[in-house]
Amino acid sequence: MKIKIRNKHKSIPAGLEFELPQFTVLTGENGSGKTHLFEAISDKKNGQVTLEEGGLNSISYIPFGGLNPQVDQQCDPAQISQKVKQVWQEVANAKLQIERRSRGVEYTGAPEGDPILNHVGNAQHKEAILSISQQLSILPSQLTEDIISDRISMMSLSGSNLFNSQFALIFKSYHVRYLDNKLNKVYEDEGTSDANPYLKDEEFKEQYGEAPWDFVNGILAKLCLPYTVNNPINSKRDSTFVFKLIHNQSGIEIGTNDLSTGEKTLMSLALAIYNSIGTGDRADCLILDEPDAPLHPSMSKLMLEIVEEEIVQKHGIPVLLSTHSPTTIACTPANALYKITAAEKIPTQCDLHDSMRILTYGIPNLRVSTEHRRQIFVEHTYDVEYYESLFDIISRKIEFVTIPQFLPPHTNNGSNCDAVLEITRKLRDMGNSQVYGLIDWDLKNEPEQQVVILGLGRRYAIENYIFEPHFLGLYLIHKKFASPEELGLEGCNSYLDVITLISNNSDAIQIIVDSVQEKLLPEEETSSYFESFLIDESSIRIDQRILDIKGHTLEDLARESWPQLNCVRSNNGGDSVLKKDVISTVINDFPGLISIDIADTFRELR
Repeated sequence: MKIKIRNKHKSIPAGLEFELPQFTVLTGENGSGKTHLFEAISDKKNGQVTLEEGGLNSISYIPFGGLNPQVDQQCDPAQISQKVKQVWQEVANAKLQIERRSRGVEYTGAPEGDPILNHVGNAQHKEAILSISQQLSILPSQLTEDIISDRISMMSLSGSNLFNSQFALIFKSYHVRYLDNKLNKVYEDEGTSDANPYLKDEEFKEQYGEAPWDFVNGILAKLCLPYTVNNPINSKRDSTFVFKLIHNQSGIEIGTNDLSTGEKTLMSLALAIYNSIGTGDRADCLILDEPDAPLHPSMSKLMLEIVEEEIVQKHGIPVLLSTHSPTTIACTPANALYKITAAEKIPTQCDLHDSMRILTYGIPNLRVSTEHRRQIFVEHTYDVEYYESLFDIISRKIEFVTIPQFLPPHTNNGSNCDAVLEITRKLRDMGNSQVYGLIDWDLKNEPEQQVVILGLGRRYAIENYIFEPHFLGLYLIHKKFASPEELGLEGCNSYLDVITLISNNSDAIQIIVDSVQEKLLPEEETSSYFESFLIDESSIRIDQRILDIKGHTLEDLARESWPQLNCVRSNNGGDSVLKKDVISTVINDFPGLISIDIADTFRELR
């Protein structure tokens, strides 16, 4: 996404322009200007954020500490009616003032120009009124109290605060609408005139979203919090709802304000995600300033995964967040890491080691333990880069006992594979049990003591994993070398659309695989297929010929099928450029779609 800062804001100068990925984790020393930059971006009059589809209008900025509010634990439905009436009263009063002055002349322009908005004093109410009007394509002056009651967003009811933890109010609001809709069914069956239309279950869910208690319980399970929330579904419409947390094992009820700061933060995050992906009040972009500050390192990892998967990937909402946590940095996708300095206010991409240096600057005695490290000799200098990147990516999904240090062999032997075997055997015979060799299968190699074969019996070489059909297809879409529809994904117009589709439709990956395979190697009567299992526990069917072909030949075949791939080059990158770019982009975006073979190979290096 492209970001532009129009005017100077505190330490941020005017005229800054830069690009960031849809999911960005920003770090930097204290005083570098992270908060000032976030404030400037979120200011509608100052910041301008655009995607391929156009500008983003609704940018929600959550400042430091914004994920730890007090939680309201009960809601009387009279509160909901009162809030709706407050909004309606502003509309009704504004209508009266306009009618006195208009002398019968009706306004017919755009909703945002309706004169009644000038007479609505409460900014939050004005925003809610305009949002309803734009959803329904009617003027604010044409709204009725019933329309406002049906359409006002839960964020507006809860104070227009995305991270406001008014669980009880939001749960009860949904419950009231659910029961009112059931009553509309009775009116419809009895033929009552002027009754509001009844919405079938799918229509109701489309208009008001998933039941908030179901969604929150799902997020709590993903966050590994041992609680479930109650709901008002079996209570009467006019009963006060008391929000409770129930411990999954003991069944004990726990007050939300008795939770730890970290647990409360994650609870607030669960509701915030529900609010941000709402139907009528959906946020276009989220900016979070150090949301992980109160969290234990293990919780930081969970928070990062939920934000990336639920908000960015599943719903296509860009997220910017800042952090000073080494754990968060270590769990961040490589292409999402950016830094900012006091001298240079434009965020620049950085790697894990650079980020760690920033966070540990001035602590000279801090060292990284090598107790669990293993030296792994691989066939080529390029392989070192491939394996390092793949290990970092997979480590976001799987915890490994040992940390490999990949090294190229330095021998006089002409064969890289033989060079790995030579040096590994020598060191092994000298009693070094922490050294391994890692080589390709090449359809013939066999494992031996401290020598591991990548893809034994499954893939010719590492290139066959990097250029797997689904990653090749995703890369073509990412680079705009092919459209989603060309690869069988109807209804998708961009890479972001594809990310969202994959999160919601498990069949989408196989569609990409089939389309790419057909272009690379047209199906033959004798074609056989192999079921490849992925890290996310799904599987795909791959043509056996793609698995057994030489890795370099597969890359050449891809370049012949899509000549645009020949544009991916650099002056000093050699023939590794395309492979490294595939890893740093689409493989990094979809760690769950990596073959489980690679993870199993890393586990062998113990």
